[in-house]
Amino acid sequence: MIEVKGLCKYFDGKLVVDQVSFHVRKGNTLVLLGTSGSGKTTTLKMINRLIEPDDGQVIIDGKDIRDHQPEAIRRRIGYVIQHIGLFPHYTVSQNIGLVPGLLRWPAQKIQDRCRELLVLLSLPEDLGNRYPHELSGGQQQRVGLARALAADPPLILLDEPFGALDPITKRQIQQEFDQLDTLRQKTMVMVTHDVSEAIMLADEIALMDKGKIQQMGHPKDLLFAPVNDFVRKFFDAQRFRLELQVIKLQDILAQVSVEPDKQVNEHQVLVMDQQTGLLDVLEEMERKDAVFVKPIDVQQKSRLLLSREELLHAFYTLKQQFKST
Repeated sequence: MIEVKGLCKYFDGKLVVDQVSFHVRKGNTLVLLGTSGSGKTTTLKMINRLIEPDDGQVIIDGKDIRDHQPEAIRRRIGYVIQHIGLFPHYTVSQNIGLVPGLLRWPAQKIQDRCRELLVLLSLPEDLGNRYPHELSGGQQQRVGLARALAADPPLILLDEPFGALDPITKRQIQQEFDQLDTLRQKTMVMVTHDVSEAIMLADEIALMDKGKIQQMGHPKDLLFAPVNDFVRKFFDAQRFRLELQVIKLQDILAQVSVEPDKQVNEHQVLVMDQQTGLLDVLEEMERKDAVFVKPIDVQQKSRLLLSREELLHAFYTLKQQFKST
């Protein structure tokens, strides 16, 4: 879907993006993660030509973006920013319908799409006639996401999309974002400095420092097989929580023997999807005072019950396996 080759950018004679190359498969999410000033936002903005590269190529769906007018490119790319950027004198519906209007969609089609997105993003339908200043921060962020999705673009760019939210609202919207089927079908490139957010949402992470990609790969690769000291130290402050977060219940199941259900009381058992991260599982067990977790898949066939001790034992075994490979 996206191929970036040797991108470079200078500001005031200083090289701030230095030979950055990557590709993003269709339907995947790449997170550009890194220190402040590492070049991640500049890299993102070069993809839709908000910033023009000094060297290198950006190819989207097989086409070089330099062969098209910047405005035409941006209408085919959803864009979400930290401070949302809603037009204050437009209603919610007018903000959402902005790009479809530029693309000359019929008025009824735009109206129907606005209603559809409000429902999809858990917003009340009557919100369409209100103005941005009348909304909460979380509602504004959802409207910003709705606007990015309005014309159903195949590619979405997100620049610190949840950075301005309070921690509770941020966590809620991150979880909604991760579970939204519509977004799972999109190709996305996201900039964040929030390491936990990157682990939660990324199919791949490109960790940047001083304008260069230090390592790119699945979150497990960066956590368990860092290629240099920078990558290793970057995650050290939160390493244990991040390792628990990146290991899913599904990974744990490969380490344990399937056995009949233990004889336990129903209230002692927490039922959770196999795609849930181990950190969320353990925290939910603590909150619900559960003794066992039952991993389920979409068919809900699992009969396996796992205690906290069994989960952690399997986690440490997996961790050693990842390190050895």
